[in-house]
Amino acid sequence: MGVSYQNVREDKGMRGLLVCLMLMFTSVLYADDAVVVQGGLLHTSNSNYGDGWTGLVRYEHRLLGSLWVGPEYAYHGSTLHYNGNDDAQVDYGDVSGHSVLGDIIWRPDIQVLGFSPYVLGGAGWSWWAFDVAPDTEALGILVDMGD
Repeated sequence: MGVSYQNVREDKGMRGLLVCLMLMFTSVLYADDAVVVQGGLLHTSNSNYGDGWTGLVRYEHRLLGSLWVGPEYAYHGSTLHYNGNDDAQVDYGDVSGHSVLGDIIWRPDIQVLGFSPYVLGGAGWSWWAFDVAPDTEALGILVDMGD
C-alpha cells in the first residue's frame, strides 16, 4: 500500500527484527496423539506495525515413527499499523487475521539441554481484516487486503 499525503512517506511494510515470545503447552492425549496450544507477544522493531499477540491450537497425530501430521488454526490479534514518520505520524488502523494450516512435523527422539527439538512445515490459507482508522478514512486512503 502506498500513501502520498503531505509529509507522509510511502509505507514500506514490516521491517526490522521480529521478536516473538511464545508460551507453548503440549498435551499428549495418547501415545500417538497430542494437542499443542501456543500463545505469545509479537514485536517488530523499526517497523510500521505495533505490538500484537498471537495464539494457535494444533492437533497432532503420529503417522509413522518420528513423523507426525495435523491441522492447525491460528489467530493473529489486532496490531496497530501506522506511518512511522515522527513529523506526520498517521494511524492507518488495525490489522488482524486467521490462518488454517496442514502441518508435517518431524519429532526425533532426542533431547538437548532438556528440550525436545522438532522441525515443522506446513501449507495453508490465511485471511486478514483491516479496521480502518477514522483519520485514514477521512483522508480518502483506501485499504484493500486479500487472503
